[in-house]
Amino acid sequence: MHTEYVKWREVCERLNIDQDGYNHYEQLCCLIVSKISNAVGFRSYLNCISGPLISQIILSLTGITLTTSNLCNYKQTGQHFVKDISDALGVPIAHGIPFNLTKNIEQSFAFTALPDSPSAALATILNNGDYAVKDTLYEFWQSSKSFNVGSSKNWPSLKLLKILQKRKLQIIVPASHDTPVKMRRLLKHITDLLELHDISHLNQSTLNEAVQIFCTAEQQYKINRNTHWLPSFSTLPLLQYVDELTSDFRQSPYFYVKEVNSLSKIGSADRCNDRVKTNSFAVVLTLKSRSENGDARKIESIVRRQLARCHILPVDGKLDHYNVPITKLAPVIIGAIGQNAEIASMVHQITATKLLN
Repeated sequence: MHTEYVKWREVCERLNIDQDGYNHYEQLCCLIVSKISNAVGFRSYLNCISGPLISQIILSLTGITLTTSNLCNYKQTGQHFVKDISDALGVPIAHGIPFNLTKNIEQSFAFTALPDSPSAALATILNNGDYAVKDTLYEFWQSSKSFNVGSSKNWPSLKLLKILQKRKLQIIVPASHDTPVKMRRLLKHITDLLELHDISHLNQSTLNEAVQIFCTAEQQYKINRNTHWLPSFSTLPLLQYVDELTSDFRQSPYFYVKEVNSLSKIGSADRCNDRVKTNSFAVVLTLKSRSENGDARKIESIVRRQLARCHILPVDGKLDHYNVPITKLAPVIIGAIGQNAEIASMVHQITATKLLN
């Protein structure tokens, strides 16, 4: 705590803020808010903020590196530094947002996309018109890591590129969606809009508005999520709640329960990690054992029998689909596993998608 206090004092001194003054916290917040709100690219690219972004701004202004712990120092006194800045700017807090920060001699900032971002790859294609070799280019970028384009399912369709080229339009992707998976959702939304509506009046302004509305809505969707919706057991690892179930949380072997349409599906994956998708609404329990042991399948069988004892049966014609909402079924399953010492001891990690209110 003493080290953190000294760091904040040094930050204030280098910014000419009297930390002993009664309103030093407000002065510091106002300064950071002013730097961000007056920066080139604010809102047009930077439509959210994060703790690391605040730390990088302070580092650029003072030469002092602040850790996440340092940023939480104010929170311990009832002041949430990052949240207060977020509220003042009117933009949400996000995690893992990509951005490139530059500062000129007048201490003004500019926020732009990273040189290897998915949006930079898209702009390269649109500017050069290399549509005939689109897949070849993306495959090269993927293998050489020239751009962060992810897997082929995240790449723009030829149909969309041709429409944008014909009308000389650019999709300006904001920071909140400048990752392969999130940009894929944005591109799908734009494609759906183009298919549903007359595009004869489509121009850059209306396209920008459509992008902004979609990205804002998705961010608000995440803000409205409630984190803790599953029971905790001392016999099980601490539950993790995430926005997306990336491959890091789906390392086989694992047992899962996921939402499929309006049903819930239980299952196991002893040798693969794609039974649950990144954007699935699901709970994943990765196991300590090796894939060849078949423990995920064993747990699935035990859970199915336990559900049957509770008179929770699969829908007709299915072995693993239940006509019970995942918000009702998953807590029952976690409870059954948590109270079974043998199964609980096999569990390495539990990760769940955050729940909508």
